[in-house]
Amino acid sequence: SSRLCSLVGFFSCLCPVPAPAGGAPSELLGESSYLLFHLVVLLKARGLALADVVAELERRHAAR
Repeated sequence: SSRLCSLVGFFSCLCPVPAPAGGAPSELLGESSYLLFHLVVLLKARGLALADVVAELERRHAAR
């Protein structure tokens, strides 16, 4: 589980922030897919799902 956390942290650092003049969307998409994959694996290892994250975001947004 700590290895999964490390991978999530690693791939989150690799996600490029597109430059204002434009960046390759494919680069952001590619790195984001690695990040999302490892996040989903980590969530599953902890008995959670991506749907749980979406529900939490909806709960937080509704509270505003």
